[in-house]
Amino acid sequence: MTPEGSDEPRDGGSDEIDEILVRRAFAAGESVIEAVRAIHGDAPRVLLGEPESDAGASPLVRPIPAEIRPRPATRSRFQVQGEIARGGMGVVFKGHDPDLGRDVAIKVLREESARDADALQRFVEEAQIGGQLQHPGVVPVYEIGLLADERPYFAMKLVKGKTLAELLAERPDPAANRRRFLSLLLDVARTVAYAHARSVVHRDLKPSNVMVGRFGEVQVMDWGLAKVLRGREAERSAPASVSIIETVRSRPGTDSLAGSVRGTPSYMSPEQATGRVESIDARADVFSLGAILCEILTGAPPYPYDKGQALELAVNARLDGAAKALAACGAEKDLVELAKRCLAAAKSERPRDAGVVASALAAHLDAADERARRAEIDAVEARERAIEERKKKRLVVALGAATFLAVAAAVGGFLLLGARHERLRAETASAVQPLLDQAARLRGQAARTGEPAEFAEALSVIERARSLVDSREASDELRKHVASSADAVREEAARSAERRERERDDRALLARLEEVRFPEAAAPEGAELVALGAAIGAALAAHGIEPLTAPEEEVARAIASRSVRDEVAAALGTWADASDASDPTAAAKLRRVAAAADPDPVRESIRRAVAGSDRAALERLAASPELESWPAVTLATLVGALARAGDAEGAARTARTATLVHPGHFTLRLAAARAHLRIDPRRPDDALDHYAAALALRPGSVEVRHEMARVLEEDQANPTAALPHYEDAAELRPTDTHLAEHVERARRAAEAK
Repeated sequence: MTPEGSDEPRDGGSDEIDEILVRRAFAAGESVIEAVRAIHGDAPRVLLGEPESDAGASPLVRPIPAEIRPRPATRSRFQVQGEIARGGMGVVFKGHDPDLGRDVAIKVLREESARDADALQRFVEEAQIGGQLQHPGVVPVYEIGLLADERPYFAMKLVKGKTLAELLAERPDPAANRRRFLSLLLDVARTVAYAHARSVVHRDLKPSNVMVGRFGEVQVMDWGLAKVLRGREAERSAPASVSIIETVRSRPGTDSLAGSVRGTPSYMSPEQATGRVESIDARADVFSLGAILCEILTGAPPYPYDKGQALELAVNARLDGAAKALAACGAEKDLVELAKRCLAAAKSERPRDAGVVASALAAHLDAADERARRAEIDAVEARERAIEERKKKRLVVALGAATFLAVAAAVGGFLLLGARHERLRAETASAVQPLLDQAARLRGQAARTGEPAEFAEALSVIERARSLVDSREASDELRKHVASSADAVREEAARSAERRERERDDRALLARLEEVRFPEAAAPEGAELVALGAAIGAALAAHGIEPLTAPEEEVARAIASRSVRDEVAAALGTWADASDASDPTAAAKLRRVAAAADPDPVRESIRRAVAGSDRAALERLAASPELESWPAVTLATLVGALARAGDAEGAARTARTATLVHPGHFTLRLAAARAHLRIDPRRPDDALDHYAAALALRPGSVEVRHEMARVLEEDQANPTAALPHYEDAAELRPTDTHLAEHVERARRAAEAK
């Protein structure tokens, strides 16, 4: 048989001719089935019947007549039948694969989006993520290609069923069939946990993006906003045995969403609502899972469905309403606590990823099943006891011999009952001990990391153990052990919270000291010097450090216990320098407290040299061969002392060496910038480089932005370059009228140029 369009005779045994014919068939745009028919004269077609769906067939919102249906490029086998849905970036069509006899969904980039480079990349990335996430809960992607007009498309499984949003809306009340919805959420959490293990964050989890099939299959839809974590984020999220997803945006710096807000505000974490893209990780999805859990329990998400109002509440993490609704929903305590942990405003207080959420949900459902099983067993035992009681009453009226036998049977039954209780207690201990071991491991891990979510996870496991103990036969010793384990975790969590609070206060104190230009100020004099000392004193007092009024030893011990001891001691030295002229007694006391709190010999030498106005001693310290081995705070203190002593060259030289050794130290960068400016304000290039480095380390520093803008405006006569920095500083400190005046002045000067 000669295939149509072929001039060559067939040799049934020639593989080479078959290969030539197949290549020609594909070159002509034929499908696999058409190619097989061309070679063999016939091709099989197997079509399976479709099960009826509660949701019916996939609805076509806009069927397309056969004569005008769009076709993918020539090599694609898919046939487009009609439109299913339309979104902001893409259109989803129902298609048919004639080779395999199955319907598919074909997502096509909209014409207006095809000209947007970011939309194009994000569309391709969605296909790449769907193609690499091999999980039953993720819709598989079959093919990616181009239409005839070069718009990209990708074909995927056609999902039939109802969304979780539709199922939730059908409930008569939030308590109805709660276990089913918790089971669905568990499937969602497990799917997202798999994505997190592959370093992918969904970023738009909500009930309408969860599809539930007729047979209970759950699939998480729409990965168009997904973020692929990189670097350390990915290392923390993905186990070594799991490969990391790679997409067109896998390279650092390719996510163009920085500063933008995308997603659904009603289910959105605060960091996502404020557009802080770089800070988004798996815990953003954990917040969304908590929001879905909140809707399952209360009937509403944390924020209202009104987009504008929801976004405003999400930006400010206004979760009071959700907390009240959860408290009043009547659900089990562990579910309410899980929802609150997931909805924590601070992401450090949320479970670390969806896997933790899935474990907690599984534990709750297991415990609920165990309680149901125990209740069923208790009911059976109660019926058995009632039957035994009736038998005993009949035996009471029997003959004496029968009575004797009944008593003997009762004694035997008592002994058997005791043995049964012992067996049940042993079974309970066997079930509880692995949970206690797991809780102990989690407690040890939490003690190392200090993560509140990990302490909460340990408590959740202990609560599972407590549920088993409460619902089964258990010894008093086991009950005490479970209770003491819970108490130990709570105590460790409280100590960890106290440590975190101290660390948070230390960071805030350090930032406050940096904002009052510590330790390197622009050599102030007179009233400026007094103002500098007062500002440092106010910053320390705001954090409970008052060296001029409290006993010296007490203040020194309090400072020595802080993680920023060295920086606080250096601030006391700067305050003492500022107080020498106006209050020498106070200056001497401040130096004594600094020396007691910070016994470092080099910094003590700097303090003595400053107190004695010994510039030569400072210069000798700057020339020390040990200079490069000193800590950053010591070098910053020395740079400041040299600058105030009038040695601008020495300060700049020391700052240059110091920033090479400690390039990531904010205060040193600021000191280096100011030192270079004092040498020659007309040549600020080196100073601007150090200001830029300081700004990268502290993007929220008003002081750096203000100084950088002033240098650009005054020393470089470039108000156009200065204006954005003034505007950013004014936005960070909106009540500062001085900054507002700078903005207006720079704007007028820029317009004039």
